[in-house]
Amino acid sequence: MQQNSHSPLIVSEEDERHVALDRRPPRLVGPDGKRLICRKGVSLLRLLRISNAYNTLVNLSLVQQITLVSATLMGSWSFFAVLWLLENYFNQDKECLTNINSFLGALLFSIETQTTIGFGYRKPKEACYTTVLILWLQMIVGLLLDSAMLAIVISKISHAHFRENTIQFSDIVCVSKREDQYILSVRIADVSKGVMPEGHARLYLVYSAESPENPQSTSLVFEDLDIGYDKGKDRLILLVPWIVEHVISEESPLFDLTPETSSFCHFEILAVLEGNVQETGCSVQVVKSYTLEDVRWGYRFKDMLVRDGGNRYFTDFSRLNSVLPDQDMPACSARQFLSTTSPSHVKDDGKKKKKKK
Repeated sequence: MQQNSHSPLIVSEEDERHVALDRRPPRLVGPDGKRLICRKGVSLLRLLRISNAYNTLVNLSLVQQITLVSATLMGSWSFFAVLWLLENYFNQDKECLTNINSFLGALLFSIETQTTIGFGYRKPKEACYTTVLILWLQMIVGLLLDSAMLAIVISKISHAHFRENTIQFSDIVCVSKREDQYILSVRIADVSKGVMPEGHARLYLVYSAESPENPQSTSLVFEDLDIGYDKGKDRLILLVPWIVEHVISEESPLFDLTPETSSFCHFEILAVLEGNVQETGCSVQVVKSYTLEDVRWGYRFKDMLVRDGGNRYFTDFSRLNSVLPDQDMPACSARQFLSTTSPSHVKDDGKKKKKKK
């Protein structure tokens, strides 16, 4: 993780010029959680290398996998059909195979052999050793192909991607005040009835900063937004919707965030949820991206958990993005608020300014 003293809330003239020319830094993650970083300079052969072939095949879409399985099986049947046709042609005097007079007949015999349908009108004879050898070879190849294709399809069906779709993040980020502290909050809910074991949440602030060595280039800075790791608040039990909170303190990179923060400020907040799929034990990671336009200043989330007339709770997912106004929320940054409420903080700021002079 890179550390940089540059603040995402400090706007330079270069940033304003980039916005005027519509050259804003692109997002790393889309609103739907898909990665927007493209790969370049990697050959197709390297991507499809044997060490990564399994992951490449599993990550194909279901339509692509069905097409691949069909093409592989048809190619295998056709290849052995040619072998059977050649076997029958070069051993006509021995009659190693019966009733195979064309490529179509050889193809049907190849399918019957590899799928173990059983020999009927077309069948081999024990007069030729090469016939037994080709038959043995086709059975071994067929078993290996069936096992590999079945493993890929099962891995696709049980892939954690389907579990990711049951995790819902709020489309907005709320900033409110509680007990003289600014709180940045994100809501996470699970539509599934099952519980995700080992659920852990994290918040990251991502922004671009100029490199001191090369002002012409920029680098991405990742800063971890503390959500109470030392108190175990990052561990979530998604029986009910959960609100992940980050206290905007002096150590927070959002200490100077205000409702009037310029649109020239470019930063991205990444909310990450990691856990395991209870049914398969596979790990899952869900990512949600937020920008400055998604921040709601002076609002807090409305409760999604509602109790009916009886002794039962239910979750209203229509309230996922519902908010309530925070009437006590100041229209200033956390730094300005603390400077007016804490005299010691004012003195510390004064000492820091003197040291800088």
